[in-house]
Amino acid sequence: MIPTLRYPNDLLRLLYWVFFKPITLQRYIEQFDVRYNAGLITLWRRGKTQPELRALVKLALFHILFTPLLAFPLAYLFQLAGFSVNWGGVAFGVAVGVAGVVAVVVTGGVAVVVAGANEGDEQAEAD
Repeated sequence: MIPTLRYPNDLLRLLYWVFFKPITLQRYIEQFDVRYNAGLITLWRRGKTQPELRALVKLALFHILFTPLLAFPLAYLFQLAGFSVNWGGVAFGVAVGVAGVVAVVVTGGVAVVVAGANEGDEQAEAD
C-alpha cells in the first residue's frame, strides 16, 4: 500500500523531500505508475482515479502559491529588528517569483499534454 501524503499534515514533509530527498519524492510519484516528468496538471487529472495524487498536487500548489507570502511577515520581523526593508522590492520579488513558477508549471503541463497527444497520434498511425 502506498503511504498517503495528507494536505495540511504533510506540508513540511513535502518541502523536506523536495530539498533534501528528491529521490524519495521521485519514488513516491513513480509508485502511482506516473511518468516522473508529469506536470501538476497531469497529476491533477490522474488524481480523479488516485486521490493520493490529488493530495500531492494540493501540497505542491500550497507551496507554490502561499509559501512565498511568508516573505511579508519575515520582512516585517527584519524591520522590527532594525533592518531597513524595501517593501516595494519585497512585493515585486514575491509577485515575480510566484508568476514565474506558475508560468513554468503551466508551460510544462501543457508541453506534457501536447507531447502525450502527439505520442498517441504516432501510435495510431503505426497501427
